Amino acid sequence: MARKDIPDILPGESDDDYDARLKALGITDEEFDEWFNAEFPESDNEFSHSILSEDVEVADKSKEQANLAGCHKILQMVGNLHSRGYQRLRIFPWSRGLSWVCDLAPADLFDPENGACMESKPEYYSAGLVARILSGNGCRPFGWKRDISRMAIPRIADLFLERHSLIARESLGSDWAYAGWYQEMLMRTSPELLPLAYYRDEHENEVYRSLRLYAFGEAQEGEMPLPPLYRP
Repeated sequence: MARKDIPDILPGESDDDYDARLKALGITDEEFDEWFNAEFPESDNEFSHSILSEDVEVADKSKEQANLAGCHKILQMVGNLHSRGYQRLRIFPWSRGLSWVCDLAPADLFDPENGACMESKPEYYSAGLVARILSGNGCRPFGWKRDISRMAIPRIADLFLERHSLIARESLGSDWAYAGWYQEMLMRTSPELLPLAYYRDEHENEVYRSLRLYAFGEAQEGEMPLPPLYRP
């Protein structure tokens, strides 16, 4: 798709409105992603020009905050999907090193003795049963090219259902105990306080398998009960 075929976003236009305008022009999400990937390859260095080091630090901090806000939006998106009947969709938030990672998958894949953890088998990912977000790309989760920072939660949920249809299909069903626990978790978290169920240190030692609220910035860390086990 040529550059001239993709309209510029208008001043003050939300991503939801822009998305609707793309659809009105007949431009699909896949076509937009293909254009975006060609126009802004991942190898591009957005700080390649010469700027003061303190400006780089401020820019990096702002980008980090935006990505964490994007991660929290995805957590809110899961709550929205629960309200639509996809209550078997669970999260596995974990960390290795400095990265916060969260896998979204159907409840069947989770540990029968720990409702917050799942075994990360490669075949789950290759089969499309797991969708992953990272703290470093929260604004463009799951490898999406669209920036979700200005999207409404229901629109993000719509995109997830479209792009991860297998996970959605396998997650459809009632689990009111988990959905209720999840709402409590959302009330306790924020872009600076994210859930963490599993952690390995730099030596690959397993540190814990409980649920903690991991603080970024000035938030206070905490703990909360593990989610209920899945009972099919």
